[in-house]
Amino acid sequence: MNGDNNTITLKVSGQTAPHALKTATAGYLKDGKTVYLDCIGVLPNYVAVKVIIMLRGLLSTMGKALNADPFFHDISLDGPTIGVSEKTGIRWILKQREN
Repeated sequence: MNGDNNTITLKVSGQTAPHALKTATAGYLKDGKTVYLDCIGVLPNYVAVKVIIMLRGLLSTMGKALNADPFFHDISLDGPTIGVSEKTGIRWILKQREN
């Protein structure tokens, strides 16, 4: 999570459960927060895209829309790494808006 009260950063892996991520993200968006989904690699981005599609469907039933903008971003790696402390990945910036 970020120190900023209006943004939340969630790291997505290939093993992230899309339904659980959708539920968590929807809760943060309903609270008016901006959600960052940080992905390194193909599988995490696949999971993120699935979640974005599910979120759009969920939010549309409530008369809301979703802005989802991808950017390249340097992401810090957790845990012990040899020689590399960050990699370039994709950060999806998700914001809820009125339809």
